[in-house]
Amino acid sequence: MAIKGKGRTRSRAPARAPRPEPVAVKPPVFARRWVVSLVSLAAGLGLAAFGIWAKTPGVRWVGVTVAALNAIAQLLFIDAYPFWSLALFTIDILVIYGLVAHGKRSLA
Repeated sequence: MAIKGKGRTRSRAPARAPRPEPVAVKPPVFARRWVVSLVSLAAGLGLAAFGIWAKTPGVRWVGVTVAALNAIAQLLFIDAYPFWSLALFTIDILVIYGLVAHGKRSLA
């Protein structure tokens, strides 16, 4: 009497290695344009923040410009990171509002 599933169902031939697929080689991280643009925006935001903290006149408009550019950049990344992009976009809009509406008072 034979029991189902106890016999050899597979052949004893060795398994072949999978075909090698072509691998797309990405350029180094800092050779990508978007990384360079985001790092330069972050540096601009940092310099503008330091200038505003030091109460340098005229730097708040640089801060408004850099924050607006960062808001546009975050809208470009909304497909990749929707919640993060919307959060940073909201923060950029609040920064722009704060610099335009209340920036002059802090320099007095």
